[in-house]
Amino acid sequence: MTTYKGTVSIGTGTGESDGDVNVSDYGSAVAAAKAALGRSRRVVFLPGTYTLGSYIPIQGEDVTIEAYGAEFVPQATGTSNGSVFDVTGDGFRLLGGKINPSVFVDSQYAIYLNDADWSQIQDVTYESGLSPSSYSTPMHFIRGSGAGNVRIVNANVLPGKGIMCFSFRNCPNATIVEPNVGEVWSGTPRYCHQIYDFNDSTHPRIVGGHIYALGDTSNKLSFILRQYNTSASEHHLKMEGGYYESIAVSRGFQVEGGRHARFEGLEVASFTDTDVGVFCAIGSTGDTSGTAMNEFEVINVRAHDCCDAGTNGAILYTRLANGVEMKNCRNKIAYGRLARVDTSNTTDLVIENNTAQSNQAAASFASHQDAISLIGSSTVTRWSVRKNIVIGSGSDGYQALWTTPPTGLDVDDSTAGAAAMT
Repeated sequence: MTTYKGTVSIGTGTGESDGDVNVSDYGSAVAAAKAALGRSRRVVFLPGTYTLGSYIPIQGEDVTIEAYGAEFVPQATGTSNGSVFDVTGDGFRLLGGKINPSVFVDSQYAIYLNDADWSQIQDVTYESGLSPSSYSTPMHFIRGSGAGNVRIVNANVLPGKGIMCFSFRNCPNATIVEPNVGEVWSGTPRYCHQIYDFNDSTHPRIVGGHIYALGDTSNKLSFILRQYNTSASEHHLKMEGGYYESIAVSRGFQVEGGRHARFEGLEVASFTDTDVGVFCAIGSTGDTSGTAMNEFEVINVRAHDCCDAGTNGAILYTRLANGVEMKNCRNKIAYGRLARVDTSNTTDLVIENNTAQSNQAAASFASHQDAISLIGSSTVTRWSVRKNIVIGSGSDGYQALWTTPPTGLDVDDSTAGAAAMT
């Protein structure tokens, strides 16, 4: 039976990085970590660089790793385990540290939470300077699989080409608080595959954060967020606040099927490559196929300089969806639409108390200068469009909320050809 005692420190064995256990004594950082974890559930990595030829297994429960000032450089090429920490014990806590991968490996996870419930990762930095010429599947910073109640706080990610920041499969109640991804909004963009990925995962929550300068026209992100289901269910996504600026992506935050997704208090800016939608509600197997997305809310969102000029890109894009609400949002200095909505496949739609303003040249708009663009011309079911303000600039910018309202509109304060304020 192992007896655990106090805190055990790990050092490189050089200079001030002299711990209870040293890499120089054990021949490798992984061997030193295993020795330390055999003596205590609380291990502190002293400042220094730790090169990892394999992964550090976390198998016991309630293990705490503190690593402020430590840098981990994974070199392993395997994909079955996490390249830095492979966690199978509940209650894992990682505090601080920086991960700097030295080789790009498709489908590899730096931190792998494998059926590890109640894990918390805080103040960890991930920086990829890698730039693969091509890749088949992304390389992940944090991956959860069957891990419930994971909490990630103050993660700092400087991604590179092919990097997936946070991904979860069958992980209920994952919470991400104040993530920082990218550098300054006006800096050189960093490439990135995707930021958030929730597959078969219920009740995820993202609070705040700053996400800046990712991708370019030739290297768009796949998504910022994607929630979908492969074999189980996904529902009750909630995003609260956060600032997202200068991100090249066709579809920003996309929910496919499932139910209950709420985006509230976000700010999005300079999505000038978005030619589909910033917030997208579609079917479970395609835009208009599979099961509908039910209850999709976009509330108090502030957008400016968004959407790709000359396209029908919109802040809200809804295809196969029921119970869609867009309220109290602002779309200013717009190149695209406030909303693009499918008349055949969207029911119970509420678009109320929004402001849409644009002074872009008429040539910047696809086909017409309306704030709302309709897909199809079917009679709609339970649509309410009220108290929206549309502002143009002479013959430029928006000229109307829409040219012709759909048949069957229940409540409409903006009639056909309603002119924009100029």
